[in-house]
Amino acid sequence: MVDKRKRRILIRSALCIFGAYFLYTAAHTNVLLKNAKTLISTAEKFPREYSVGEPKQPEVIYVVLGDSTAVGVGAARLNETYAFQIASAFAALNKW
Repeated sequence: MVDKRKRRILIRSALCIFGAYFLYTAAHTNVLLKNAKTLISTAEKFPREYSVGEPKQPEVIYVVLGDSTAVGVGAARLNETYAFQIASAFAALNKW
């Protein structure tokens, strides 16, 4: 009789832990999705084509391929994006 009672308690405890984990994961995923939508909407406002450096320098076409990093997700301003910083560094070299 004692073994059955312990087993029921163990099963109920396991179900409670699983349920709590499931609820936490669902809530955490919801928060991450909301944050991602905000970050993506900010990055979508950045222009996809822009010029850096002095106008008298010859034009160099620099193409960035990638995912969220290339698009600028997480940056508040264009000059904070990875692509813009690399383009600015190339323009600062002034070796064209």
